[in-house]
Amino acid sequence: MNYLKAILLTILTVTATLAGFSQQEFSLEEAKKYALEHSYFGKKAQMDVEAARDRVRETTAIGLPQINGSAEFQNFIDIPTQVVPNFISPVVGQSLVNYDVIDPSQVRPPNPEYIPAQFGTEYNISAGLSANQLIFDGSYIVGLRAAKTYRELSKNAKVKTEQEIISGVTQAYTGVIVSTENLKTLENNLGTLEKTYNETNALYEEGFTAEEDVDQLKILLQSTQNQVQRAKRLTDISLHLLKYQMGLPVDTTITLTDSLDAILAYGNSPDAKNQEFNPASNIDYRIAATNKEIQYLNYKNEQAKALPKLNAFFNYNQNYLSNELEVSDGDFWYPSTVWGVSLQVPIFSSLMRHYKIQQAKIEMEKAEVDMRQTTQQLSVEFLQAKSSYLTTLNEFQNNKESLELSRKILKKQTFKYKEGVSSSLDLAQAQRQFFQTQAQYINSINSLIESKTNLDQILNNL
Repeated sequence: MNYLKAILLTILTVTATLAGFSQQEFSLEEAKKYALEHSYFGKKAQMDVEAARDRVRETTAIGLPQINGSAEFQNFIDIPTQVVPNFISPVVGQSLVNYDVIDPSQVRPPNPEYIPAQFGTEYNISAGLSANQLIFDGSYIVGLRAAKTYRELSKNAKVKTEQEIISGVTQAYTGVIVSTENLKTLENNLGTLEKTYNETNALYEEGFTAEEDVDQLKILLQSTQNQVQRAKRLTDISLHLLKYQMGLPVDTTITLTDSLDAILAYGNSPDAKNQEFNPASNIDYRIAATNKEIQYLNYKNEQAKALPKLNAFFNYNQNYLSNELEVSDGDFWYPSTVWGVSLQVPIFSSLMRHYKIQQAKIEMEKAEVDMRQTTQQLSVEFLQAKSSYLTTLNEFQNNKESLELSRKILKKQTFKYKEGVSSSLDLAQAQRQFFQTQAQYINSINSLIESKTNLDQILNNL
């Protein structure tokens, strides 16, 4: 019995765990935090930072000892033959003939002017080690600074990507919340219209109302049904977009825990209205500053190429030379060891180096111009973002008030119609007015959150 209870408890635990994985709950802050860790864009930005870190290490390793090994095996099926002047006298030639060193035809008069000779052995094997050490290179020194600056650039790019992720998730989260609230409102209106239509149709069948009233309500009912279906599809698309922004699989079931009031509290925050703008705190400014530093280092690198380069080297080799392949025989292994330093001094490049330096100088000056341009551009963007935020905030407040008024009017017209003191045309007009103000209210919320996140991004508040 206890065994069966243990199995049942295990099954329930596993089921609960799987349910937790398949369905997750997120507040806005939790969604932003999750997206920073799992977003596709965030992952690629982190990879860029890691690649930049490895580039710094790669550049550093250039100035450290470089050791390489080599090995080679050669089997000369035909040893190369060369012809040399015949330096062999008849006496020496006869001795060489006697010892079977050369052919007798080579010494018999008339002696040939040239004789063939083979230099080398049938088997050649070589193995060795080589080491190189950079002693001085101006470009290497500049390159170390440039690699670190490049890493800083990748970090700044990552910060910008994270801000864009937060902005995108905030707007997508808002889109889902607003679409859901809109859908609830439309479904409530649809339920009220269906009830009114059924009551009116029953009165028409009893002869107490005109057919025109029934037809008018049916048109209004079908229009509301279309609105509901459109709102459902928009809610689904908004949810998929949010999951994509967060880096979640689109088939994952998630629940959003923040209410519309919480979203509006962010959009109606008074902090951003009075905050002073400092261009140096903006990530685009820091990226421009880093790019300026990179161009300056590129200019210094071109200048450093005119400096001498000094390297040290050490080579050790063992060579096996024999007509027999007996590598274990130490008599045929010959060592070779050498060390030294090499100096390269640029002297004249036909002004090519001069023009490269001038090009780098121009790029450096362009980066300075970009820096000033970015400062002015950010100031203008701040004014635009702040103006847009204040405008959308004012529109939201007006649309919210208009929505309450149109809801009040629709409620009164529905009551009057049921009491018989208002026509179906008046009810339809009130319903259409409500739909219009509802759409304006929804759009104003989305615009408010978008403008607020844009302003926060410029102010470096994200």
